[in-house]
Amino acid sequence: MKRVGLIGHGYWGKILHQKLKYLSDIKFICTSEDEYESKLKDVEWVFVATTNESHYEIVKDCILAEKNVFCEKPLTMTYEKSLELVELANSKDVKLFIDEVFWYRSELIDVHKLLSHSPKHIKCVWSKNDGAPHTESFYDLMYHDLYLLQIYLQNKSVSSVKEIDLSNKIHLLVNFDDIEVEFLYDRYSEENTHYISGVNLTRTTEDALAKMIKQVLQGSVIFEYNQTRGLFANKMIDDIKKSIKND
Repeated sequence: MKRVGLIGHGYWGKILHQKLKYLSDIKFICTSEDEYESKLKDVEWVFVATTNESHYEIVKDCILAEKNVFCEKPLTMTYEKSLELVELANSKDVKLFIDEVFWYRSELIDVHKLLSHSPKHIKCVWSKNDGAPHTESFYDLMYHDLYLLQIYLQNKSVSSVKEIDLSNKIHLLVNFDDIEVEFLYDRYSEENTHYISGVNLTRTTEDALAKMIKQVLQGSVIFEYNQTRGLFANKMIDDIKKSIKND
């Protein structure tokens, strides 16, 4: 088993811990406030599950220590900083993986079948009742949908953004050249739903998280493709947020 360390033991850190204890040899668990640099020598992989804002510095420290890194999404809060870390990992010849758990869901096959017909309108709907600020939906929710759609939008750019509702939810119409994507994220809904153009991603019977972690540790994933999808999501969120701010 790979020797791993876990930095961050909040909500997602605890979930990762439950998977890692069966899939790896955990050498340390600490929070972002703890001293972790001296512990890095004992591990091959570091799993980072701290706050989004802290990812950049922690991941950079781990890469500079020449450790492989699994980072909860997003890698950083901007495309530029994420690209910097990807390039740094490549220069240090270490592996860097960004969480993309929905890529490992069997329902993704249905999404690909639907989108293979080149629809002009794609609708992403995610409703939860967690009371989180709607602005957090960009990286909590939209990020997932964007990396799932990356293969269809990769050569396109954001041409326009129409705001339908930004008061208590995120509801936008975003044109990627000739494809319109509608994003609707409601954190105060009585329902718990997640759909991409009618394909239900709300629940699954498989353990996609364990499947992803196992493949990452085995090295059977294509890290370059993962980084490309993560950078795309970062870039599109940057562009969408800039368009909203400029309106």
